[in-house]
Amino acid sequence: MIRSLIVTATLLLCSFASAQDTFQDVSTSSVRQLLSAGLSLPMGAFGDKTGTDAGAAKTGWTVNYTGVYALPNDFAAVASVHFAMNGFDTEGTGITEAGSYSSFAFIIGAGPDIKAGAASVIVTPFVGLFSGSTPELKSPLLTVTSAGARSITYGGAITVLQAPFGLSMEYLIAKPEYTFELTGFGSSKVKQPSNQFLLTVGYSW
Repeated sequence: MIRSLIVTATLLLCSFASAQDTFQDVSTSSVRQLLSAGLSLPMGAFGDKTGTDAGAAKTGWTVNYTGVYALPNDFAAVASVHFAMNGFDTEGTGITEAGSYSSFAFIIGAGPDIKAGAASVIVTPFVGLFSGSTPELKSPLLTVTSAGARSITYGGAITVLQAPFGLSMEYLIAKPEYTFELTGFGSSKVKQPSNQFLLTVGYSW
C-alpha cells in the first residue's frame, strides 16, 4: 500500500513539474494556501491488531488546510490543520459493534522551499497539538468507551504547490493517553499510539 502511494505521489510530482508549460509562471506570493482531501493511513501499532499498543485502525479519510508563508533565503513557514476519521477493524476481535477514531491536529514548522520549475516543494519538520477520540466498542460481554485525549504531535511533511494544484504528505507521531471505561470492570488509562500518514491532493492558490 505504502509503495503504491509513493509511486502515485512521484507521478503527481512529475505531472506538476511538466505542467509549467500549461500554466503561466507568476511571481511567488508571500502567502500560499492549500485545501485538500485524501487518505489517512494508520502506521505502526495504530494499525496493528495484536500487541499491547494495537489500535486496529483502518485506512480512513482526511481533510487538510495548509498555509505557507515565504521566508528569506528560499525557506518557508508552514501551518496545517487536519481532521481525520479511521474505522476500527473488528475482524477476529470478538467486537460486534465499533465506531471510528477521529483526530484533529494543528501543526507548525519551517523548512526549505525548493523550486522545481513552476512548482514549489516545501520540506518541513513540524510540531503541534493532537486531539483524538477512540471508537465505542461493543461485545456480548462488555462495552468500552473513552473520553477524548490530547498530546503533542511531531513529524515531517512535504507540501507541493503549483497553483491551482497542490499535494501534501504528512507523517504524524502522537501518543495520547485515553481513559477507557469498561462496563462492569472499572476504568484504566492507556497511551494509544496514533501515528498517521496523510496523503492529500487539492486546490492551491
